[in-house]
Amino acid sequence: MFLFKKADVKRTEQNVLKFFDEDYKKLLMMAGSNLQSPVLSAAPASNNSNTQEGRFVKLVSSRKILEAVNRSIKACSVTSQTILNERVINGDELFNVMVQLNISSYSTYYKMQTVACNEFADAFEVQAEPYFNQGENDLHSYQK
Repeated sequence: MFLFKKADVKRTEQNVLKFFDEDYKKLLMMAGSNLQSPVLSAAPASNNSNTQEGRFVKLVSSRKILEAVNRSIKACSVTSQTILNERVINGDELFNVMVQLNISSYSTYYKMQTVACNEFADAFEVQAEPYFNQGENDLHSYQK
């Protein structure tokens, strides 16, 4: 008996890299949104008057998800944290990250990156679960 489905580690890595390249950048933009002060009016509310409230909900949600991303990274091994923070998020040069990790082989680095992305996917599935519908936060790709 196995508790977990078998993940495709390479496809999971691709999903995580795509998440950071696309969704993470959008979350950062949304979390930095400026909200105008609400305007109070005696006029009756219309169906479209909750746009400010909707923006506030998106702001809070995006900040909560970003907190889950940070907790997920912190749950990873130190090496994986370095890869995720320095290379994947900050976009540092591969050579600089390899020096920081004290490795000289590109193949070793890419194996470590695969591990880092899979560790993140494991942690994010749990950390971000309260902010998504069931399964939406699962970055894993599973073998059939």
